[in-house]
Amino acid sequence: MEHDLRTGAYFPVSPRKFIALSVLTGGLYEIYWFYKNWAFIRSRDESRIVPLARALFAPLWYPALLVDLRRNLPNGPLIPGGVLGPAAIYFLLTMSWRLPDPLWLVSFLSFVPLLPAVLRINGVVTPEVSDNYVRNSRWLLRHLFLALFSMPLIAFVTASSIGLIPSTQVTPGWMLWGPSQAFLEGAGVLAPDEEVFYFYSQGLLSFEEDGNILTDKRVISYWSDQETGELFMESAFFSEIRDKVVEQGSWREPTVLTIVRHDGSEFVLALSTEEGRDKLFIRRLEQLLR
Repeated sequence: MEHDLRTGAYFPVSPRKFIALSVLTGGLYEIYWFYKNWAFIRSRDESRIVPLARALFAPLWYPALLVDLRRNLPNGPLIPGGVLGPAAIYFLLTMSWRLPDPLWLVSFLSFVPLLPAVLRINGVVTPEVSDNYVRNSRWLLRHLFLALFSMPLIAFVTASSIGLIPSTQVTPGWMLWGPSQAFLEGAGVLAPDEEVFYFYSQGLLSFEEDGNILTDKRVISYWSDQETGELFMESAFFSEIRDKVVEQGSWREPTVLTIVRHDGSEFVLALSTEEGRDKLFIRRLEQLLR
């Protein structure tokens, strides 16, 4: 049986829409794109492949899709790097979501190594006369609702990951931006010559709500009164600390670190357990106390 090799049978789509929906859906649109192409290949070859499985495990099956495109669309645009180049980059980018803040943000670029395949599918026919291309590239009302929902969420997550607003994780001190550092110094929380090793805030949008800090000189906890806005602070230099008590948290509750001074007074710090960063804070404190 001769195969129907018309490009429209693959899944042509505007690169702009492909990029936008890939970012707005956190890569889910890429799975849909893979599914549509593997569904065509199964129909064309009358094979028993499972398109959904190949779409869900796209990083493993992308090389096979590139080979299929090169074999059946020989006159399409070249794929830079052949098969292994784009496939390896796509695999690494899809795995990068496991990286700590802010490095995991590179996972939003997972669409980049897929563009050669998108352009090869689009480039074999004239997009202007391709019904499939026009239909698949059209923005519908549901896409606009998706954008309205996703864009604020992506902005919030990005701002949190790069330190513009409080992160959900314990973060290294270098992620404190200039304005945040200036606030802490202006409020008397930090001295100008202190180096921040780790920082964590349970605030939603502002570092001014509260914070827990480990510097090269001491441990600090500060918080503001929700009604008056007055700032309160507890701190202890390492020489003042007699003991520390750790109440390990869970994915629902933060780890509670109690600092006990030599005079018997104490104060507590809350540390997020996400990615095990609370342990980094505590381990560094133990080293400094020695």
